[in-house]
Amino acid sequence: MISAFVIMKLVHIQRDNIVLQSSLTSTEITSQLESLLVQNFELDSELVNVLALEHSLYQKIIEEAPKTFGDSTTEIDYRYEVMFLMEVTSDEVMKVVSIREGIDRVWQGRHVVYYRRPGPKHPDYNKSALSRIIKKPIYQSITMRNWKTTTKMNELLNTL
Repeated sequence: MISAFVIMKLVHIQRDNIVLQSSLTSTEITSQLESLLVQNFELDSELVNVLALEHSLYQKIIEEAPKTFGDSTTEIDYRYEVMFLMEVTSDEVMKVVSIREGIDRVWQGRHVVYYRRPGPKHPDYNKSALSRIIKKPIYQSITMRNWKTTTKMNELLNTL
């Protein structure tokens, strides 16, 4: 029995998170959920991406985050995003991700990319380059979660 975190990216914008236990592998979960979504909701299979991560891998993603990543006590008024990768590598994403020097920060993980940008009360809020990734083809293979959601889902995984 594995514990898994499932990320669904539907029609580019809508997304959901699921925590579950299953005897299936993460690959099998991904395949079955994608099929079920397309069949039951008449969705275009090209617009449905599901990523299932086993708890052990998800835990590594949390542990590999930069030391102060998400720490609002040291870096006030920033948003922290985790780019979860679907069939692309962090090397591929790092080649196309944009930052504005002095405004954004990006860290390459083994399985994700970590991104820090100014929050809504920060004077540089509208200067972040993160939104540029939406216009790039690789965006179809990325789904982002903020750090609070990422860590909350890990807490739920730990209760299984």
